[in-house]
Amino acid sequence: MIELNDVLTAILGLITGGGLSWAVFFRANKRKANSEADVAAVSVWKEMQDVYQRALADQKGYYEEIKEYTNDLREDRNHLRKDRDDQREENAMLRKRLNAMEEKVITLENDVARNEREIESMRPVCCYRMDCKDRMKKEVPQKPKRTQKTEG
Repeated sequence: MIELNDVLTAILGLITGGGLSWAVFFRANKRKANSEADVAAVSVWKEMQDVYQRALADQKGYYEEIKEYTNDLREDRNHLRKDRDDQREENAMLRKRLNAMEEKVITLENDVARNEREIESMRPVCCYRMDCKDRMKKEVPQKPKRTQKTEG
């Protein structure tokens, strides 16, 4: 918008008949207009920089959220790995106990089988007379022992 001062200066230049004074005043007004345009451009750039800074701050906040979420996932993963390792140790211990019990059961089954064979072998020769020659104790044949199965 043209100011009153600019209009008066232009009229004064025309009255004095000076083409030279008009050129000087025109140049001064042109510089003033250019400086106002520069101020407007600077304000636009400043607003753009503010928008950029807000975008950077938002991005930084988002990065921090992702970083925190990732750390939580890592903690969960490490906790699950520890639980898995604990379960594996417990399973190994239980497997050893189971194998030991199976060995005991096999031993007991062999003892029971041997006792059964001894009882069976004694029945036909059992005699109630003390002076009977068949009353002698016979040796019971050993049956091959059962072995434990290996699990892998």
